[in-house]
Amino acid sequence: MSMTISVSGLNAATRRLDAAAFDIARASAQRVGQPVAAPSGGTAGPAQPPAAAPQPPAQPQPAAIAQPVAEDPDLPRAMVDMIGASNAALANLQAIRRQNESLDAVLNLR
Repeated sequence: MSMTISVSGLNAATRRLDAAAFDIARASAQRVGQPVAAPSGGTAGPAQPPAAAPQPPAQPQPAAIAQPVAEDPDLPRAMVDMIGASNAALANLQAIRRQNESLDAVLNLR
């Protein structure tokens, strides 16, 4: 019974670790895609092309079709979650090892 509980805890910790790793990867991907601000200075850049003709306003999408906006991942929270999940996985692995050692000792009694 206790082996089942440890395996279940290990699976839960693995899912938490995967979710935290996904949040960290998503945060780094969003930072790479951000535009870099132009330096503030007195130098003039290249001439800007003339503005294009105004576009007609886009048709609003129904709520059922509109995609939800993903919120920015909280990087410090994701790192703390990843460390906590890693510790939980290690604790469950240690419990499984101890249970295995106990079963081996019982089976080797003569």
